Amino acid sequence: MWFACATSKGDVEALKCRWKSITHHECNEHEWTDDNGEQHRCDHAPLTAQEKKNRMWMRKYSMAFQDLSSLVLDKRLLRDMEKMALFKHTGPLEVFHSALLKYLPKRQAFSFQGMKERCHLAFLEHNENIVKRKQDTTKTGQARFNQVFSKRSKQWVLKKIFTPHTTQFIDTLIKRVMDRRRNPNIQFTLPISSLAMPQPALPPNITPVPKPSKEAATTSFQSRF
Repeated sequence: MWFACATSKGDVEALKCRWKSITHHECNEHEWTDDNGEQHRCDHAPLTAQEKKNRMWMRKYSMAFQDLSSLVLDKRLLRDMEKMALFKHTGPLEVFHSALLKYLPKRQAFSFQGMKERCHLAFLEHNENIVKRKQDTTKTGQARFNQVFSKRSKQWVLKKIFTPHTTQFIDTLIKRVMDRRRNPNIQFTLPISSLAMPQPALPPNITPVPKPSKEAATTSFQSRF
């Protein structure tokens, strides 16, 4: 499934075709014609006679093949796979959420304006270290990698080592604040930004009805015990 999603490049039909090809590949059938008369073949290189001999293939219409086909051709799964054609995963989103928690910890409450400005700081840090961050290099200019053991594939794999995490945007912000403070043409009464939004009228809480008095609540209180 990973290979099918990674190589489809947003083409839903190509994704489904590669996924369904499992039912042919596992039966040692690497070229076939679909119900519409179109020719298809596996994406891998042609297998040698020895490779075909060493592999245990499924017999078509066997019980194991029927179980595999019911899984691969499941209509609900195929419908869900349409959303996977763009090959997006939640890794970058989780990295951003980690940066957001640095400025907006859940255990603290902030005003609307404070929350908005803290979100802006998280945006700046995220963009600086994700969008502009590059792979680190050695003194000789060679790309740096780290070897890690994959529990899934049971093999050693290489992962890129990126440049250290930076917060240079803070220095830029401080410089702009100081320049604004030294500018005699800017008054403190002027708006900070032309994009400043008025605070929305938020209710004090989420309850749809007003809170009754404690006396009225005590009078109407009932218990099953």
